[in-house]
Amino acid sequence: MAQSLREIKNRIRGIGNVNKVTYAMEMISIAKLRPVKNKLPLSKQFSFKIEALLNNLLSDSEGVLHPLAEKRENICKVTVCLITSDSGLCGNYNHNIIRMVEEFINKRREEKITLISVGKKGSAYFKRRGINIAQAYTGLNGRYSDEVTNEILKNLTDIFLSKGSDEVYVGYTYFESASRRRPMIEKLLNINAPKKEKIDYILEP
Repeated sequence: MAQSLREIKNRIRGIGNVNKVTYAMEMISIAKLRPVKNKLPLSKQFSFKIEALLNNLLSDSEGVLHPLAEKRENICKVTVCLITSDSGLCGNYNHNIIRMVEEFINKRREEKITLISVGKKGSAYFKRRGINIAQAYTGLNGRYSDEVTNEILKNLTDIFLSKGSDEVYVGYTYFESASRRRPMIEKLLNINAPKKEKIDYILEP
């Protein structure tokens, strides 16, 4: 009986210690998330406005001759840039986008799929399944910078312009709120826009 009571007390003490560690991790995560949440609405507004402007300019895309807007007739090669984290303990963040990209690859088996991975989790998952990973960006641990972003974007652009791929997609997790995230796969290249009424712009110096 004494032994059982001691075990119960040790168990209670252990659970209390785990609770303290978990609470400390939660406080650290909240502190890291706060500055990102403050910047995110502004960057989203800028991104949405640029996208709307680009779509309007490309609304009459038949006359656009830019190489990034080139539409390839026979799609044989596709590149997917998958963005995951370098570590775990983030719920379904990695699982949902990895599963979506895997379904995308399975649906397009007739084409040659090349994967560019950002984050260890996605890279490790697809390596085990024999998917060709052209390049992997790991060890970033969420510390992204303009230099890294520009390097990845240049790599994807060069692949398309050199005809290494006929289409380029990005698989990522769209942040809606701290408790809600949505996995998405969006076409990056070629650049195209839905047909709609053309808007004329008056530009002044």
